[in-house]
Amino acid sequence: MAKEVRMKRGVASEDESSEPIGQAEVGAEEAIAESGITAEDIETLIDEARERALAEDGRHPVWRQGLSQTEGEFKDRCMEGSGQTAQVHSQEFHIKMRGLVEACLEAAAGVLKVGSLGSLVVDALMMLEKPCCRSGSNAGKGNLFPLPVAHFNHHKEPHSAFFRAVLSGLNSLHSFGDSGQDERLSPVARLVCKRLERVVKGSAILEEPLPDINFQSFFSLKGLDYSGEEVRLAMPINWTSIEPSLPPEVGCLDIRDFCCGGVAHFINHIDETILPVEDQVRLEPPSVMIQGNGWEEVAHGLIHRGLCELVCEDSLFKINGEVLLNGLFSVSKDEYKDDILLSRLIMNLKPWNRVSRSLDGDVCTLPAVTQLASLYLHDEDVLVTSSEDLRCFFYLFRVPPSWTKFMAFGKEAPRSLVPDGKEHKKWYLASRVLPMGYLNSVGIAQHIHRAVVLKAMGSLKGLGLTIQELRRDRCFSAFPNLFRVYLDNFDQLQKLDRKTALLIAESPSEVVEQLRECYAHSGLLRHPKKTVQQKLGAEVQGAWLDGEQGKLFAKPVKVAKYVRLALELLARGKASQRELQVVGGGFVYVAMFNRPLLSSLNQIWRAIVEAEVHPPTMRFWLKREVMVELVRFIGLCPLSFMDFRGKFDAMVTASDASTTGGGHLQKHGSYAIWLCG
Repeated sequence: MAKEVRMKRGVASEDESSEPIGQAEVGAEEAIAESGITAEDIETLIDEARERALAEDGRHPVWRQGLSQTEGEFKDRCMEGSGQTAQVHSQEFHIKMRGLVEACLEAAAGVLKVGSLGSLVVDALMMLEKPCCRSGSNAGKGNLFPLPVAHFNHHKEPHSAFFRAVLSGLNSLHSFGDSGQDERLSPVARLVCKRLERVVKGSAILEEPLPDINFQSFFSLKGLDYSGEEVRLAMPINWTSIEPSLPPEVGCLDIRDFCCGGVAHFINHIDETILPVEDQVRLEPPSVMIQGNGWEEVAHGLIHRGLCELVCEDSLFKINGEVLLNGLFSVSKDEYKDDILLSRLIMNLKPWNRVSRSLDGDVCTLPAVTQLASLYLHDEDVLVTSSEDLRCFFYLFRVPPSWTKFMAFGKEAPRSLVPDGKEHKKWYLASRVLPMGYLNSVGIAQHIHRAVVLKAMGSLKGLGLTIQELRRDRCFSAFPNLFRVYLDNFDQLQKLDRKTALLIAESPSEVVEQLRECYAHSGLLRHPKKTVQQKLGAEVQGAWLDGEQGKLFAKPVKVAKYVRLALELLARGKASQRELQVVGGGFVYVAMFNRPLLSSLNQIWRAIVEAEVHPPTMRFWLKREVMVELVRFIGLCPLSFMDFRGKFDAMVTASDASTTGGGHLQKHGSYAIWLCG
């Protein structure tokens, strides 16, 4: 705002001065002639003055185009911003922030953990939010904020530094800025701080080491899709890398034996799913990405394993006389075998998807991990988890021959595969299995797995066992024995007393034993390394479920990754749009386990939107407010969890909001109050 004012003032002063200069034009020329100064000298002086003005105002093109900024440049510029910080040199907080991060990294003895960043968070928030235009506050007898950070300065426990970071983050979020230096502790703050300290002390996130990662290495393996979501980068196919992930059983199961109802009709009448001719648009065939000269080896391997078959151009589906062709690539599995990076084969079927109708299938039953927030455990209960994972699930199922004409890939088959006497025609490889890249594969795969599981559950009912399914389109069940199916994963959750949980630990449950028999009978391959047998701690859909503590939280290794990338942005002081998207998206993932934390992420989204005018890789200076949010969220990470033992409150609330207004409803007993804004 201040910058805009200065710019307007500059324009105004030029306008104001233009008229008198115009009136005295003749007199000025005579004075210049007498002084011996030429018009060329005047132009030079004007150019120098303009350069100085642009540099001081931060609009100099050299300043804006540079990829880095020296400390001298920082100190040479005047502060941009409101009057409260006018006395501070421009961008000086970037220098101080870089110094704090570097000092923290250098001071770390051995492995740097998330919990080692407590002092950094406290110092950074104090620096970034000081001086603060917001009014300070002293905690009264019944007031909670500001939480007295200084009261705990003398605590020397391993978690104490990060406990103070949490308090500083909450003060910042509550708009108290750098207040909280008062050592007095109000009665209500004492109760809250006592519970917060227990939370921080028991946080597994703080014990997670920060990985050796930066944005350069991150973007070498991952990218962002059109919506800003992380996706693995497409890689050329190397047969040695993908062969271990393709078992001999690929394509051995007829998909029609596993489907029923509308899904079975869809599969058996695939031609009916194609859009009318007038609505069909042919997309250019995506790339078939092959490493080096390995196409012949890859093609022979895919046919030998039963994944593909050879098809003639004449038999393929055509749009406006041109054949429909698709793409192939691989993505890393982040696993190695004999020093070889293993990859997963992906079929890019966007051209087919463009002319195909969508099928809901069983998509509505896909569970969301955040649904588990409705789960409740009594103090004497724990949660025991059992899990099964199916190997190469999609590619096990052979599709009907009528599908083949839609699933050819846009690279002609090697001549060594072409039948004798048919060399004059074009031949392609086409998939003969359920492809992961097809528009409707998720709904079909979910339908198949649920059918197998429900068949096993039916056998259990005959044995007197009862278990209920968790699914997205149904209300959460309070039943003590639950299961959930997510594509190739099966999870069983049991509420048990601690003694029983210890007795059955590491042994398969009756449900899992019955399911394994059903898998074996159906020809489905289990992944033994990913099996979980009645454990108190397990990974569930990308989150970590701690059945002993009764908590669900983001995987510590993922939290540490995003914290490390955020530190890189803070130290650099600059970020590109896609770098902010990565960190912002990662922090949203963390906040989904405690949704109120989303309120601490606002300025980062504004920065992402404002960066739309620049290329996504162009870096720009981070505003103070954005850096505050990055630092603050790091400090609030231990609060991101779902507590299955949370206490019930008699007050029930509901809220909603839009760009034009909002409101919330609160109900206590039989009374309800509707408040609008």
